[in-house]
Amino acid sequence: MSEAPSIPDEDILLMLRLSYWIGSASPKYSNLPILRIIEKYSALVLAQNGTLSPEDLTEYFGTPPSDIPGFLKIIGGIDNLSGWTPIIAEYQYLLPHPRNIGIILPLFLVFLVVTSIAVALRMISRHRVGGGLRSFDWLTLVAHLMAVAYGGLALHSSRLIGPYEAWYDRTWDSIYENSKP
Repeated sequence: MSEAPSIPDEDILLMLRLSYWIGSASPKYSNLPILRIIEKYSALVLAQNGTLSPEDLTEYFGTPPSDIPGFLKIIGGIDNLSGWTPIIAEYQYLLPHPRNIGIILPLFLVFLVVTSIAVALRMISRHRVGGGLRSFDWLTLVAHLMAVAYGGLALHSSRLIGPYEAWYDRTWDSIYENSKP
């Protein structure tokens, strides 16, 4: 039985970093997902027989000439860029694509409010009609609080930007907008 092909974690992290910087250095295509920009870089590199020049960055991707030296220093040079972009474009189907769905927070809040009201009404009715709260009523309250705590933890985890934040799935415009204070 053969294993499915995979990319080592170190290479994925390198690809993510390259994606972030490639997106920032390509203002001409800031509205495209960064993986599409990497495909454009790859096509250019392959069309020019594996070479890329700083002038190409300005001409094809709109990189300001004053930003090119810093950009190339950060990504390890023009040869590193020319070597990695075709690899990323070729193996993009193996990259992880985590999704943080925007419905999680509203859904959690709705369930929190509805279940809190239900538990509160149960406690009030047991206290008034039943003559007091029994141990299983307290267990219900503890279970509700544990569910709320676990839901809060799950919500927090779903909104974290971890090492696999997929910069290559986002546009540079959306990254810029989300990073504003």
